[in-house]
Amino acid sequence: MSKFLKNTLVLAISLCSSWMSLAQDSVDAGDLPTVIRPSEVPYGTIERDRRLCAYPMCGGYFLRPLNADPATRPIYVSNLDVADFGPEIEKLIESHLNGGTIVKGWIRRPTAPGIATTLKISEVYAHRKGSLWADPKKVTFIKASKHTPPIDCVTAPCPNLLGSVLNTRKVVSFDQFDTSALPLQVPEKLLHSPQMILGGAFADGTVEFPGGYELLFSVSSLYSQVTKKVELPTPALEVE
Repeated sequence: MSKFLKNTLVLAISLCSSWMSLAQDSVDAGDLPTVIRPSEVPYGTIERDRRLCAYPMCGGYFLRPLNADPATRPIYVSNLDVADFGPEIEKLIESHLNGGTIVKGWIRRPTAPGIATTLKISEVYAHRKGSLWADPKKVTFIKASKHTPPIDCVTAPCPNLLGSVLNTRKVVSFDQFDTSALPLQVPEKLLHSPQMILGGAFADGTVEFPGGYELLFSVSSLYSQVTKKVELPTPALEVE
């Protein structure tokens, strides 16, 4: 290749890069919803998009990630794909927007601007009767489990429970659940089931030990995992 052609090629690449940079800088990020790449989305609640611009850029859904900074912007998708579940699940999600259900899945990204994005839902957790609908901006969401093997404690406190804070790598050891905010009695075995998501807050208890107080997880919201390919949640997963 001649020196002239090499110089021409370098100039063309440079101009193209500059144009792409300028085009990106010209877009006001405040006008665009957040989109996660490449595909996986965190646990979150679903909200309807009430903006009035043309579909598919508006009119779909927002997924609000759990345990995120309150300033975190929700993730926009045009459609929900619930093909792995029964036909009633979309109705369940629609009737339990803004905190009534928790979902997780993947985004199928568009191949060109303006083409709809779809959230392929792989997990659904439905709000259980007898607990509050959680505000994702104010509540901590965990999956609880027991220490395996159990901690052999000589004296109290004995934090044999683990709270995995969803969408983070944080795991908190704590002593016991506080279910006083729930109007119904819930078996502890259910609270640390892998099919349950708990909404609430970590807080010091009233029992004092040398060095501090016991650590509790105060439960205010319960969400049960919905089995795939069912017409409606089973009685054990009863929702409002």
